[in-house]
Amino acid sequence: MTFYFAWVDDGEAFSPLIHARQDVSIFSFEISAKEGQVPWARVRAQNPKQGLASFEKQWAYLSWKKPSGEIEILFYGQLLCVGQRLEGESIELSLCARASNHESQLKALCQELKKDPLWHHAFVSGDQAPSASEVLESRTALFYWDRCTGNVGLSDLFCGRSKLDLGEHFFADTLDVRLKEIPLRGVQICLKTSWVQSYEGVSDLTTLIRSRFPGGMVNTLTGENLTSKWWKSGEKIGRSGYWVDHSSLQEVPPLHTGPLDLYPAYSSKVWLSPHDPLSKEPVPKQIRFKRKWYKMKLILGWRYKQKRTEKVDIFLEQKTQPLGATQGKVRTLTIPIYGFEHAHVTAVWGPNVRYTPGFRLIYGEGVYECARRHTSGNTFNADEAQNWVRIGSKDAKNQAPQASFFTRPEGHVAIAHALEIGKAHLAASCRAVEITLTSSLEALSSVTCDHHMELIDPRLPGGRATGKVTSYRLTADGGRGLFRCEVTLGCAVGPRENAVPASDTINQTTDLGAGMWRTPSGLNFQGVSTQMPRLGIVNPQGLSAIDLVEDVHIAGLPSEQNAHILENQYPVRHNLKSALMEVKTEISIKLKDLRARPNLEHRIHVEGVSPWAGPCHIDLCAPKTT
Repeated sequence: MTFYFAWVDDGEAFSPLIHARQDVSIFSFEISAKEGQVPWARVRAQNPKQGLASFEKQWAYLSWKKPSGEIEILFYGQLLCVGQRLEGESIELSLCARASNHESQLKALCQELKKDPLWHHAFVSGDQAPSASEVLESRTALFYWDRCTGNVGLSDLFCGRSKLDLGEHFFADTLDVRLKEIPLRGVQICLKTSWVQSYEGVSDLTTLIRSRFPGGMVNTLTGENLTSKWWKSGEKIGRSGYWVDHSSLQEVPPLHTGPLDLYPAYSSKVWLSPHDPLSKEPVPKQIRFKRKWYKMKLILGWRYKQKRTEKVDIFLEQKTQPLGATQGKVRTLTIPIYGFEHAHVTAVWGPNVRYTPGFRLIYGEGVYECARRHTSGNTFNADEAQNWVRIGSKDAKNQAPQASFFTRPEGHVAIAHALEIGKAHLAASCRAVEITLTSSLEALSSVTCDHHMELIDPRLPGGRATGKVTSYRLTADGGRGLFRCEVTLGCAVGPRENAVPASDTINQTTDLGAGMWRTPSGLNFQGVSTQMPRLGIVNPQGLSAIDLVEDVHIAGLPSEQNAHILENQYPVRHNLKSALMEVKTEISIKLKDLRARPNLEHRIHVEGVSPWAGPCHIDLCAPKTT
């Protein structure tokens, strides 16, 4: 076998005619990778007796000539270490298959994944940009680095982008099958979010007050007293969040209704004592008090603020093949929802303003979150691409008055995302069987952690198995005559009917109607829109004056005043005005108490969740083969 090692420039394309050369003399090499990690190559070569910095080029291609005569790339990477193990005239070169633009590739991939239905911004704290692992939290996939290009992508936990039909082409005595762990029986998910329900409104009490007076108009025989005590605009009322938004009381002439006299301008005639302070004559006489009529307006402003916590309990079951008497565990996931406390975003974008990551504002019809620290330019459009991420529509700010989050459509989307996170945990545990084997270098020279592989062997249950490559090690050592590949496969133990699973089709969370919802990958669950909270004010924006006013009491109505002065006229009393002030008109309003409680907690239970089942890579219940 012939192996080649060529120093190259970063990004230089491979050409068999150019790079099938031996820039260093190779004694042996080992290429290894584990799922979700960057591949490495350790090459034992002739000692060039120079340090890392003295190498003219830092990148290299490792390739070989296959028995068919084809030149195949085995590895492309950057030299990161020289002389880790010195043995005589040989030295070990350590190379890493990670592209020089690795960080930007990973960032771009994460940004692309954030446009996917399997991403939800509220599951990541707004204080900082999401990490790569957080982007994968709801996916049955891991990052994958191509050992021949260094590029990063995603690889599914069960099915790689390529399949290797190894069949029986492996060393029989190296086959090892073992149960790595018992799959999870399910996940118990607790979603939690907290926010301050906040709403300000105004209510017109004019009609309510007028309806308490005969004729539907405010009127009294003690007008001066009523005017002096009438509410003033801006005045606070009580301790529970009310104030006078607008107030007016204007005297108007009474309406003329002819002989009906529905709106009398004066009281009944009463006798006035000659000793009364109002009298100017030495003998009794009859007088009438003026009855004043008013056009009034009273609008109260009010504010309701209540801290709320909402929790959702979800159980997602996993279906697997029976694995004996031992049952899998139930994993508990407590998942906080972030950002809902900022749903009442009111800040608007402005030029030449210093913004920090996580700050949220409104521009146009969208709600945006600052992605990085910056000072805004002259226009938002110039800043948007680099500095802002749209996280919703302007309507999102109207969520703040709501007494419940999860009962709303956006809450169901959050529940669906939590189920996808739970599914990812189940999927990782579903690969409970681990198969290791060794084959020739020729048979598995192209293997990667983005392959799934099919094996045939009578010792396997059912005579065959499929598995996703979770790790591998390619070894070539001419001195020992070793040219082989060791592979580890993760095999899912889903039910037998899932032997040929369909790949997940990712859609938006969907309202199926009849109270049922579907997650992006197809899990169904029963909606929770009917599980509304019962404590506090559930819908403050729907409150009217009738809801807020518990009672309007009028003391000293004109009819009562009229009867009182008739009873106390001369010769009973010698001070009619004093008698009239004993029944002066006063309006008292009893309002609903809007003071907040310390915290209102609401618990929701999600029912009707369809169980999840992974693929059947290996049939542990298969009958014995002959």
